[in-house]
Amino acid sequence: MRSGICTPPGLMHPHDHPLADASRHAGDPAVVLSGGRAARRGVAYRLLMTCVYVASPFGFSDATRLYYNHVLLQALKDREIEPIDPWDDPTVEAELKETAEMPLNETRRERYRRINDRLGAANATGIERADAMLAVLDGLDMDSGTAAEIGFAAGLGKPIVGLRLDTRLAGDNEAAAVNMQVEHFIRSSGGQIVRDVEAAVNALSGLIVADPARQPRLSARAGAA
Repeated sequence: MRSGICTPPGLMHPHDHPLADASRHAGDPAVVLSGGRAARRGVAYRLLMTCVYVASPFGFSDATRLYYNHVLLQALKDREIEPIDPWDDPTVEAELKETAEMPLNETRRERYRRINDRLGAANATGIERADAMLAVLDGLDMDSGTAAEIGFAAGLGKPIVGLRLDTRLAGDNEAAAVNMQVEHFIRSSGGQIVRDVEAAVNALSGLIVADPARQPRLSARAGAA
């Protein structure tokens, strides 16, 4: 499986498919795109979605969780971008609640350490799998976990788009939207900081299409013979 491409089990990356290989070498672009599938001479296989890791503090509160799930993540899905959601862990809420009810002792601290290690490793794996990152930069001082994830993604060479919905001033000076180091990582990745969800999705789509190494779809002429 190729690193950085969201390849579900049992699916082949399009560039590895013999049809794609034959088309490249023969100069034959005739791959018909229809209904999310690519077909040629009776061979069909599902195209892969682009994966974007969504870094944000929105999962901490019910007040922001609904917006996160029904507006932000849905906007990505509507554009055929598959969000990698670090808040999508069906067991962690019950684990944390159960641990919080334990007596304050070393056993409780050790259990928290195990939970922390598991979540941190899962988030790192999600960033490694992603083609790009969407990072929410809200707050007078943006979320420290999101800032750490931005730095990690930048070190891996992932393109990053920052989304700041917060209208308050939060940069080190008037030239910075947020912390200058965070902004440097975003811009040096080829990304930008935008102010609304539609602009963020457009920026992500442009980044991924602009870099063929991160583009999991086949280029094709629809309806070619």
